[in-house]
Amino acid sequence: MHSSLLRSCALAVLAFAAAALRPSLADASSPFLVVPDPAVVETTAAYRYANMTNEEAIAELNRRNLPYVTVDPVPGVRAPIRLTGRLHGVHIHSALPPEQRDASPFEILDARLALALDDFTAILERHDIDEIVHFTMYRPNAPREIATPKAAPPQDQPPKAAAAPKAGAAVAKKPGAGKVASRTKPTKSQSSEKPAAKSDKREKVRPGAAEKPSKPSAVKPTAKPKKSSSQTSLGKAGLGAKGAGASVDKGAKQKAPGETGEKAEASKPVEVVTAAAPKKAEAPAPRVNPAWAPPGTRHPAGLAIDVGKLRKKDGTWISVASHFHGKIGDKVCDDGPPVPDSAEARELRAIVCEAHALHIFTYVLTPNYNAAHADHFHMEIKPGVKWFLVH
Repeated sequence: MHSSLLRSCALAVLAFAAAALRPSLADASSPFLVVPDPAVVETTAAYRYANMTNEEAIAELNRRNLPYVTVDPVPGVRAPIRLTGRLHGVHIHSALPPEQRDASPFEILDARLALALDDFTAILERHDIDEIVHFTMYRPNAPREIATPKAAPPQDQPPKAAAAPKAGAAVAKKPGAGKVASRTKPTKSQSSEKPAAKSDKREKVRPGAAEKPSKPSAVKPTAKPKKSSSQTSLGKAGLGAKGAGASVDKGAKQKAPGETGEKAEASKPVEVVTAAAPKKAEAPAPRVNPAWAPPGTRHPAGLAIDVGKLRKKDGTWISVASHFHGKIGDKVCDDGPPVPDSAEARELRAIVCEAHALHIFTYVLTPNYNAAHADHFHMEIKPGVKWFLVH
C-alpha cells in the first residue's frame, strides 16, 4: 500500500514536470514534432533511457528488480534481454502461441526499452489493463537498398527492307558480289544496241573527251571522269549483261568510268541493309529500402514495440485496428485533437497521450500517421535526438 502511494506521487511529479516543458512546434516533415529546450529534454525518461550505456541499463533493471534474462548477442541489439514476468501486473508478449515464445526472436528487446515499458505499464495499470499483445519488438533489419527493376533490354531492330529499285537502278551489294539479278528490269541505257550508240554519242560531245583512242594506255588511270546518273548507279555490275556489254567498243573510254564507279560504290556503306547497333541500357541506381533502419535504431536495435491489442482485467480486448477510429493526418494529442465517439477510441488516445505527456517514448506513430500503422502503435526510444513526436 505504501509503495503504491509513493509510485502514484512519483508519477504525479513526473506529469507536473512534463507539463512545464512547453515544447515548441519545429519546422520538420511532421507538423506534430515538438522540440523542448535541450536542457529539459535531457531530464526526460525517453532521453535518459535511450542514451544509457549497457552497464547503466542493466544496473537500472536490477535496481527496479524487473523480471528478465540476458540472451546471447543479437546483431544490432546492444543489450538484448527477454522478459520473464509481468511489469506492473501487465503481461507483454507477441501473438505467437505460448509454446513458441521462449525461442522466438520477436520476444527479444533491448534493456533500455524494458525500462520504458516499465514506465508505460504503470500507465496501463491505472487503466485496468493487464496484457499487451505486440506484433514485434526486435526484428532483423531489412536490406539497405532495393534494386530498381531493370527495364527490358532493347531488342535489335530488324534491318529495314531496301526500297524497290527504280528503273535504271540496281541494289548495291558488297564488293566482289555477282552480277545484278537478271530479273531487274533493264532500262533504256541497258538494253539493245541503241543505248550503246547514244552512249557513244554522249561520249563524243562530252567536253575534254577524246575520239576513240587507239591505245587504252592513253587514258590516265587517276582521272575521274564525270558519270551520268545511270553509270553511277550501275557500275561494273550493271554493265555485266552480255547484251549491253557487247555493244560497247572494247577500246572505248566507256570501260574506265564503269570500273571507277564500282570502286566508288564499294567504298560506301550500304545503309539500307544495316541495322543500327542497339543502345546499351544503363543499370538503374538502387534506392533506399524504406523498411531499412539505421544502425542502433527502431526494431533492429530492439528499441521499439508495435502494440496491437490491450486486454483489460475484465477480459475485454481493445484493438488498435478495430477501435482507434483514426484518420490519417489528424492530431492525436496536445491541443485540439478530434474527440472520437466510442469509449475504446478515447481510452486508446488517453493511453498514448499520457505516455507522451511523461515523455516515456521519443515518438509514437498511430493509425493517424499512415496506412502502414493502421493496426498498431509504434512506440520507440531513439538515442541522440532531442525532440518528441506523436503522429
